[in-house]
Amino acid sequence: IPQEMLDEYFDGDFFSEPMLSPYGHNYEKSNIELWLKKSKHDPATSKTLKLEDLTDNEVLKKKTEDFILSLSVEILLFDQGLLQKVRAWIHKRGYENLKKSDNQEYKDLISRVEKICNSPEKMKKTHLVRRASSSVN
Repeated sequence: IPQEMLDEYFDGDFFSEPMLSPYGHNYEKSNIELWLKKSKHDPATSKTLKLEDLTDNEVLKKKTEDFILSLSVEILLFDQGLLQKVRAWIHKRGYENLKKSDNQEYKDLISRVEKICNSPEKMKKTHLVRRASSSVN
């Protein structure tokens, strides 16, 4: 995963609405809004920061979206961490909105993720992981 597409200062998930600070750092909009309600400083630099100082990073948003939309079922099945990040991105963007969208790429992505989440292989892997972790305890 290209690290520039992840909100490393907060949740580590893919950017849905990246905001660029005047100091060159990107933050997920919802995360930095919450942060700035409690703090008046940039999380990366500790310099003074206001919400008005941030700008939408449309280039990074498009780059991240293109990357996510390009992921195949095989890649998502292979990398469960990546799958979780994609599911979080879908949630942030609004699952129902994406599903109802006229954009076929969104619909295809949701179909791939739903296929994996309902697949017997994933259920079997989940069961084996749970069994292995419960036998350790």
